[in-house]
Amino acid sequence: CISGSLMEAVVSTQSTGETVLQSVERKNNSVAVPVEKEGFVEQTTPLRNERLRDALNSIDKFSIRLGVFLRRYPHARLMVVGYMLLLHAWVMVVLLTYTPEIHNH
Repeated sequence: CISGSLMEAVVSTQSTGETVLQSVERKNNSVAVPVEKEGFVEQTTPLRNERLRDALNSIDKFSIRLGVFLRRYPHARLMVVGYMLLLHAWVMVVLLTYTPEIHNH
């Protein structure tokens, strides 16, 4: 059993963290991307290019709408799963039956 004071401390810490995160998001107003240097990923830097940020937001909005659509319509989900299975089966047939031509030069 968790004591009341410990639970209050956890809840206040969580809400404080959320408040700090929201203020940082409002202040920065940019997307952070990882920067790779010499094979190691360093701290993220803010993405200030507005066209790229808008493109990423558009892709994000589309994927969320697609997820909502697939959640709302189970028949569409079945069609997508069926398409993926058919596509995988076709790729396996092509990979397993393909024989490369050998040319002598």
